[in-house]
Amino acid sequence: MSTSFRDPVVLGTFLGVLSAVAYAAAATSLRAVIDCDPVFVSFVKAVPTCGLMGVALLFYRRKSPIPWKFIVTLIVAATLMHLLGNVLFQWSLGIIGIALTVPLALGTVILAGTILGRFCLQEQVTSRMTISMSILMVSICVLSFSATDASEAMAGDIQTRVSGGSSTWTFLAVAGSCFSGFAYAIMGVVMRHGLSGKLNVAETLFTISTSGVVSLGILSYFKIGLAGIAEISGENLQMMFLAGLLTTIAFAALAKAMQLTTFIFVNALNASQVAMCSIAGVFFFDESASLMMWSGVMMTMIGLLLMRPPQLEQMSDDKLVTSTQESGLSLANEVGHD
Repeated sequence: MSTSFRDPVVLGTFLGVLSAVAYAAAATSLRAVIDCDPVFVSFVKAVPTCGLMGVALLFYRRKSPIPWKFIVTLIVAATLMHLLGNVLFQWSLGIIGIALTVPLALGTVILAGTILGRFCLQEQVTSRMTISMSILMVSICVLSFSATDASEAMAGDIQTRVSGGSSTWTFLAVAGSCFSGFAYAIMGVVMRHGLSGKLNVAETLFTISTSGVVSLGILSYFKIGLAGIAEISGENLQMMFLAGLLTTIAFAALAKAMQLTTFIFVNALNASQVAMCSIAGVFFFDESASLMMWSGVMMTMIGLLLMRPPQLEQMSDDKLVTSTQESGLSLANEVGHD
């Protein structure tokens, strides 16, 4: 079987893994600024994507009419993702830490994404994918349980950001992580639909990020004002901006991977960031490590190794080589034009 990057499955897998690594690095950067306002952090994180994709569009000439109806849908979904996804995710990081927030969010993305992908995009879920996703879901649960000690270790810091009992806020943060994952899953389905011929990657990411810059910028102004923004240190601003750059790389890789393979398969690859973030929590933020956590990391890797797109299970090797080489040529050309 071909392993060339002209093979859309190979290239899609590579981009999915790249997206997971970049997202994990971005989450680690966001963990470092948990003492800053989550709305403003999310606003700064959206700026690099907006700027870079805006520059990219200056060199792109659309040959077909702009699908304004879909763009309106994309703006609505993007605004909800920024408010219910990015803001809640950032807020949860400050309450329960990276080792718990990421598994909860990604677990919800995989579960909701699988259901939405099946019923909204008519993507097939094979028995092998079901088994691998079950292993991934169990691994995420194991990692979530192992992160309990990490959330308890942050209990003292919680009081500096919120008032009331820490257990109540921990429960709300767990719910917030799940809501953020659901918002990401909805955004993923809308992106997948739009990237199937309506918009290219740059147009999609520019629309999504601009929605965040506008909505989060206005909300930040009314929430903390110019005085609050002025109090943020340069180091924290740099970390937020770095998270935005990493998110841009991850977002672009994710969007292109969705064009090359299935939404469900890309979601599964992104689950590997659970392991990466758990490791980052241990080594960079002194969150507790345990046998259960390392077991969850291994289970995540096993689940990823078992995951294959439906076409890999249903086609013979000869037919698959021919079809992927033919589709790979057109998709490789599309990558160059985007």
